Amino acid sequence: MLDRLKRLEQKGLSYAEIRRSLVVHARELDVHAPSYEHVRRLVKESREARELRSGVLPIAVGVALGTHHGNELVRALNEDPHPERSYGRDA
Repeated sequence: MLDRLKRLEQKGLSYAEIRRSLVVHARELDVHAPSYEHVRRLVKESREARELRSGVLPIAVGVALGTHHGNELVRALNEDPHPERSYGRDA
């Protein structure tokens, strides 16, 4: 189920489109379908993680090539992409 969610998320589908597809898949597997809210949370986290990685990769390459300082990489890795969520991961 998670593999399908990841594949659908990478296509840029909406939360609702992803959930509808997962409902069909859950019926095929004869299991309970995930709630819309659960799908939304997982997709949002996956997209945020990909955004963060995409910003760090060019800096890491720059450090390897000597065009960026290692401190830039450390700073990028430690940056919180969503400072409004600084009160906790699960809140």
